[in-house]
Amino acid sequence: MTRIETENKKDGIVDDLQSEINKLKKGLKKKQNRRILGCGSCIIAFFIFAILLSSFVSYFLAKSGIVQIPYLSDFLYKEPKPVYIVETIYYEESQKDPLLMLKDNLLGSFETINNALNSKVDLQFSDSKLTSLISEQVRQNKSLNNRIDFLQIAVLPQNLELFIKLKNPQNTYLIFEIIPKAQNNKIELEVISFKIGNLKMPNFIGKVIIAPIGEKVLNMIIAPFLGFGKIQDMGLDYGRIYVKVLITSLQGLF
Repeated sequence: MTRIETENKKDGIVDDLQSEINKLKKGLKKKQNRRILGCGSCIIAFFIFAILLSSFVSYFLAKSGIVQIPYLSDFLYKEPKPVYIVETIYYEESQKDPLLMLKDNLLGSFETINNALNSKVDLQFSDSKLTSLISEQVRQNKSLNNRIDFLQIAVLPQNLELFIKLKNPQNTYLIFEIIPKAQNNKIELEVISFKIGNLKMPNFIGKVIIAPIGEKVLNMIIAPFLGFGKIQDMGLDYGRIYVKVLITSLQGLF
């Protein structure tokens, strides 16, 4: 009986070992299957990401007009046009003595010059003058001059529209809608809309692009008047921008 029991025990141990081995094999097989499935999922996810990224880039390029995408551009892109065409004037004409403008305003508004002290006068600047001055700033900057094919500033009652056509990328348009504001005796620009072609971009990007030149030009225009007064307010009308100046001194003007 002892011999039979011993053999039965040995058989039981062998069976247990075989069972454990089979369990280990099944476990390894499951892990291998999971790895294969995991790699497959990664590949599928990569392809989905690549397709989404490609679609986004194609949409961006087609909507902005930077690159013509077959079929997609026809559906998404329409060549932008300025709100109206600004009459061109020569830069020299726009540079006429600005103080003559102030004198004319004072002489036409008050019976005596002394009455002008501590009074407000409106100085008006046309869209043609603004366009000429900012175009000259671009011409003086070689980098900008090599990139910009056309620009103009249209003045509307609610905002300015700065319309730019680039030389490269070809037929690319930048359109800014801007509200100028008087702050601390200077003019600052608030960009309320910025587009590349038909694609709307974040306004802060437009601010970074245009503020350095735009604010320089506007402040350059009003600089001659600041020796005689302070900026109180500014406003817009069709085709013109006006700056309200408080006259604080007439010395040197007459």
